[in-house]
Amino acid sequence: MVRAETHVPPGASRAADWIELVNTGSTAVSLAGHSLSVGQRRPGQWVFPTGVTLPANGFLVVHCDAERPASTTAAAPLNLGRNLANSGGGVFWFDSQGQLLDAIEFGFALPDRTIGRSGDSWRLLAAPTPGQANAAPAALGDPTAVRLNEWLAGGTANDWLEVFNPQPLPVDLGGLRLTDDPSLAGQAVSPLRPLTFVAAGGWVSWTADGETAQGPDHLPFKLNRLGETVRLYGPGNSLVDTVDFQAQTGGVSEGRFPDGGPDVVRFPGTASRDAANFLPLPTVVINEVLTHTDPPLEDAIELRNLGSQPVDLGGWYLSNETKPWQKYRIPDRTVLPAAGYLVFYENQFNDPALGPLAFTLNSAHGDEVWLSATAPDGHFLGYRASARFGAALNGVSFGRFDTTQGTDFVALGQRTFGVENPASLEQFRQGQGRANAYPRVGPVVLSEIHYQPVATPGGAGDSADQEFLELHNPGSQSVPLFDPDHPANCWRLTGGVEFTFPPQTSLAAGGYALVVGCNPATQPALLAAFAARHRVPAGTPVFGPFEGRLANEGEAVALEQPDAPQRPPHPDAGFVPFVTVEEVRYSPALPWPSAPPAPDSPSSGWGPRFTATNRRTGAPPARPRAADCPCPEPMRMAMACPTIGRFCMGSTRIPRAATTAPTATRTWTG
Repeated sequence: MVRAETHVPPGASRAADWIELVNTGSTAVSLAGHSLSVGQRRPGQWVFPTGVTLPANGFLVVHCDAERPASTTAAAPLNLGRNLANSGGGVFWFDSQGQLLDAIEFGFALPDRTIGRSGDSWRLLAAPTPGQANAAPAALGDPTAVRLNEWLAGGTANDWLEVFNPQPLPVDLGGLRLTDDPSLAGQAVSPLRPLTFVAAGGWVSWTADGETAQGPDHLPFKLNRLGETVRLYGPGNSLVDTVDFQAQTGGVSEGRFPDGGPDVVRFPGTASRDAANFLPLPTVVINEVLTHTDPPLEDAIELRNLGSQPVDLGGWYLSNETKPWQKYRIPDRTVLPAAGYLVFYENQFNDPALGPLAFTLNSAHGDEVWLSATAPDGHFLGYRASARFGAALNGVSFGRFDTTQGTDFVALGQRTFGVENPASLEQFRQGQGRANAYPRVGPVVLSEIHYQPVATPGGAGDSADQEFLELHNPGSQSVPLFDPDHPANCWRLTGGVEFTFPPQTSLAAGGYALVVGCNPATQPALLAAFAARHRVPAGTPVFGPFEGRLANEGEAVALEQPDAPQRPPHPDAGFVPFVTVEEVRYSPALPWPSAPPAPDSPSSGWGPRFTATNRRTGAPPARPRAADCPCPEPMRMAMACPTIGRFCMGSTRIPRAATTAPTATRTWTG
């Protein structure tokens, strides 16, 4: 079994892949010194311990579980110590002299299904039978009925190509040929590996990078983003399917809609490799979710109708994943009013009557919510609404918020499900939803990012040791940059650069702090030069060094705070969730503003000028922050000389004569 997801083999306590050996002879065979290898045809990867025998006319099952150590004794159950590759690989059996005794190579595997010998052939079996005679071969569909379904050409990562099986039976694609060359020579490219399966109504995809040595899930060609023909050939070079696509948009996939259908459309933002093709629902959206809850609250999902007509949601499905997406079926005749709201609560989508389909939302690791539209007969219509979100603080919800650049899904300043301060769960469940609150800002913000400083006057190039990030506490109370209940767990910066703040560190009310690339404690000369160049006010805390560099081409930087560790008996007991306090995705290109450097400025270094920065906010908060600064989203940002420890919007030039070193700075290292 190559892809165990729920199947637990004999002697195991959890799902695991496994390999079965059989002895068809009448004499037991000692396997001491024999070896099994997966993925490579070389003896000795895992050697059978002394004392292991294969009984006469019997079977031996070896587990393939990377989460357990490889077996070094003959005690059952034996474990290889590594998993089998879902996307294809091989298993090789060698004797004690290193001679190959048997081998099997395969392509894509099906979950909880086995391949095994049936007569003289390897086949997909009707059922797994570890330690017993193999079951009969499984019924298979017609490989000539599959369809080229979705592709990505010219993306930031490798191109890929997906095939869909519309039939109610799985299909073995082994021997079919995928090519982007319709010539006779192109039709003779390497066939797909035997025992390459696609599930009934399922999808498989290959990376189109020309790197077949990387594995059977890699094709011998790349896709041309300017357009080309892709063909799928069957036995005797018969044409199974073909697509001709034109010039592609980077990062946007294209494919059939619905799956396997005649129409080809683009999927901006909804690429779905190895899953159903879909487009966003035109009017219905996931509007707000609540994931971290104690009574009188519980997990909740709010939908919103952006349209002017009511929508019948009866028969549609809510899920926290796309496999499976048919978890909570919305009751018949459930109507979402025009321009209205509707809330579903945990007692509905986590009802024990749903069995294994019941779900909650993961507040420690983050999660996602999917709403899938279905026809009256239950089949998927190809339209979905979705939302993804990270870890959450207790009682803090996430919701949609419109900006000039689109819509973000962020932590909100208050819950808006309809009953915000309930006395009981029953009262909370009475809420039917309402307009979202303003996003949660702070208690600490990233107020300035200096990502492309140039060298000192007269120098050339950029100067990494002049990069910095500035934090600001706009509130009236000091903010500890650690968890007071678990002081060893401290705030951190992640993304483009990495830095963890020292224990017992706080940021004073109204105060600023810097995180720099040098080590303030061991590089005092660099710190002094930095402080003089940027006129760092006396007493400003300076932390460092951060790991990495701020990318000149733009990237994401996040400020995160630790939440309380998960407690027993939770499966994640001891895990420390980190909640995003602030995230900035900056760029030197539109919609971010730009300005030329000022060669006579004391820093000559330019970067996005943020004050009380939060890319997620689209209107000024009710409580002004940082001298009533405008909403700090890209369209309202400015480029400016560094202005550490003070508010300054817009492009400014600081006279060289005005630069003076501070009398003192406070430094920390992390």
